[in-house]
Amino acid sequence: MPVYKNTTGVTQIASGITFAANEQKEVECYLYDKDLELITESPYPAVIVKSGTFSLDTGEKETVLTDVTEECLLDIAIQAPDGGIKLYHNYETNKAIIFEGVYTDQISTKYLKRIIIEATVDGVEGSYFIKKVR
Repeated sequence: MPVYKNTTGVTQIASGITFAANEQKEVECYLYDKDLELITESPYPAVIVKSGTFSLDTGEKETVLTDVTEECLLDIAIQAPDGGIKLYHNYETNKAIIFEGVYTDQISTKYLKRIIIEATVDGVEGSYFIKKVR
């Protein structure tokens, strides 16, 4: 599992995980926070289907394919600490989900094949994680 260190002198919270000042800990997912330093990525979480980061300007999009062939439940987590994104399940013609901070969902691969992340402002940064539910 990834290990992160809080590089500040104050408590930080990322995806609901609390890090005390200068604390280092192993977590079950990848995190995006400018005040957390990734110490090690190994051993890699076995159930992570996809993870990554994005940096987008207004109107730019990132499409993330689930690439899962069997039917199962997926945990989805998308972090955009400063907001500025629209999120679509499968197609841009579906209703957009607009949020700031962390979006989480659990959905079947029967209904989710891709996620589309679209920036509504310049300089949007964040991360995404998709993992199989055990």
